Amino acid sequence: MLNLLLALQDFAGAVKADVRLLHKVPHPFVGAFDSLAALMMKKWTHLGETPLVEYFKTLWLTERKMWGRAHVEPGDPSTNNGQERKHRVLKDLQDHKRLPLA
Repeated sequence: MLNLLLALQDFAGAVKADVRLLHKVPHPFVGAFDSLAALMMKKWTHLGETPLVEYFKTLWLTERKMWGRAHVEPGDPSTNNGQERKHRVLKDLQDHKRLPLA
């Protein structure tokens, strides 16, 4: 059982490393992003992780494809964390109360 848990942790770490590498492909190398994603899908399929491959293809390579740095112009943020932080300050000032609409 312990060996299985260690194997799962190793695989989870490998997936995380693969996704981080894919995210770091710089702009404007969208072709490299697509090629690397295809190689990742082959690797994961070879390891028997077909459900993960289908999930990743459907959600992260089709519906939300613009998440990697390859799709973001240099100087533009790849996340909206800065905007969310500003929203948090506003919510804190309002004590997280909803304002009336009328």
